[in-house]
Amino acid sequence: MKLGWDPENNCKVAIKILKSDLSDKTRELVKEEVATMQKLSHPNILEQIETGRAMYKNSKGEREVDYVVLSIAGNGEVFDFIANSGPFKESVARYYFK
Repeated sequence: MKLGWDPENNCKVAIKILKSDLSDKTRELVKEEVATMQKLSHPNILEQIETGRAMYKNSKGEREVDYVVLSIAGNGEVFDFIANSGPFKESVARYYFK
């Protein structure tokens, strides 16, 4: 994930850059996930803002990549929280994953 800036809405966004060496099957699964995400609207789900293909430049050079732009998770990722605090107790898990 990369941190980006949305000039239209004047806010930070998360940019997920997909690996260019994905298999055709994996690429199809990603397309299905993207299509599903576009249909979802819930306070606990990141909003998908945009998807596309663009040139990406870094220290290794320039290449064309597929990307997904998402809203920012204000309190960080669940994975990081669990990695730092350990497994959720059942009552906590029920609160977050209802």
